[in-house]
Parts: sequence; structure tokens; C-alpha cells
Amino acid sequence: MRIKTGTGKKRVLENLVLNERAQLVLQSIIENYTQSSEPIGSRTLSKSIAATLSPATIRNIMSDLAELGYLIQTHTSAGRVPTDKAYRFYVNSLSSPTSVPEQIKQKNIFDFHRTRVAGGRDFG
Repeated sequence: MRIKTGTGKKRVLENLVLNERAQLVLQSIIENYTQSSEPIGSRTLSKSIAATLSPATIRNIMSDLAELGYLIQTHTSAGRVPTDKAYRFYVNSLSSPTSVPEQIKQKNIFDFHRTRVAGGRDFG
């Protein structure tokens, strides 16, 4: 959801958290751009995104991301290019902690205790 405040040219777009679809579009743009080094258009993106989003929906999301400073458009008919802010968001989203499966946790605990009992040497 986005909230616009102010009037005329001085409108300010306030949006601290990107919704799931915007995150998906931004992630896809970054991944496609890093592979191709070409601006990414909505039609190209609609073919590569796993979710079913129309090119028009993607264009609207891309427009919102541009307003927020995550994308730039080199000229009117070009696709979009990620900004430094977009890359920072992408990297931060990659570094979020993931859940470690319980089986792996138990194995690591077992290995730790086995090594500790053996005086720092692994005899397993």
C-alpha cells in the first residue's frame, strides 16, 4: 500500500516496506539485469516471473519502484535498471537468516560433542 501526501509537484511517496509482489518484481529485475546488462522491460519480466502477473501489472509495480528510488529508466521507451538502493535491498534480503532443518541441527550438535569429548580431535 502506498500513501501520497502533499499536493502538486511536492508529493512525497511514503512506503517503508515493499509488498511481496514488488519484492518479487525487484528481485527478478536485478537477476535479469545482472545476467543481460540490458534494461529490463515488463514484457520480458512477465515471461520470467514464476507468478502470473500481466505486463500491465508489472509496469505499475515498476513505476512504483522507480518512484521509490529502486529503479531508473534511461529513456521513455526503455526498460528499467536497478539502482544502488535496489542492490542494497537485494543483498539484505539474501542475508536474512534461514531456518536450519532440525536434522542438520542435531547432526551439528552431535559432531560438536563428539569432537569435544575426543579432546578436539575427530575420531569419527
